[in-house]
Amino acid sequence: MSINIQNAEFIIKSQQLLSAVIEERNKIKKQFLELQTINKEQKHKIHELETELKKTINIVENERVEIFRALQKKFNFLIEEKSNLLESNELLMQQKVELEAKIRKTEEKNDELLYEINQLKDKLNNQSNSNKSNEIIITNQPIQLNQLNQPIQLNQLNQPIQLN
Repeated sequence: MSINIQNAEFIIKSQQLLSAVIEERNKIKKQFLELQTINKEQKHKIHELETELKKTINIVENERVEIFRALQKKFNFLIEEKSNLLESNELLMQQKVELEAKIRKTEEKNDELLYEINQLKDKLNNQSNSNKSNEIIITNQPIQLNQLNQPIQLNQLNQPIQLN
C-alpha cells in the first residue's frame, strides 16, 4: 500500500504541478495577448505619428520652398534695382560732366565777351576822346531840329560833325 500511497501522492503532486504550470501558462498567454494588443495599438499610433510627421515635413518643405522662391524673387528684384540705380547714376554722372563742360565753356565765353566788351569800351572811350580833338567841318547845310533830339549812334562817331 505504501507504493499506492506514494503513487497517489505523486499523482496528486503531479496534478498540482501540472495545474500550476497550466495556470502559469495561461497567465503568460494572457500577458502575451495583452502585450500583442498593446503592440498593435502602438504600431497603429506609430503609423499615425509617422503619417502626421510626413504631412508636417511636407508642409514645412513647401513653406521653405515658397520662402526660398520669395527670397529669390526679392533678391532678383534688388539686383535689378541696383543695376537700374547704377545705370541711372552713370547717366547722371555723364550729365554732370556734360553740364560742367558747358558751364566751363559758358564761363570761358563770358570771359571772352567781357574782354571784348572792355576792349570795345576802351575803343569807344578812345574814339570819343579822339573825336573831341578832331577838326569840326563846317558846311552850309542847315541843321534840322529833329536831328538835335536824336541820340548819336556809334557809327556816327567816326563821321565828322557838320554844323550849319
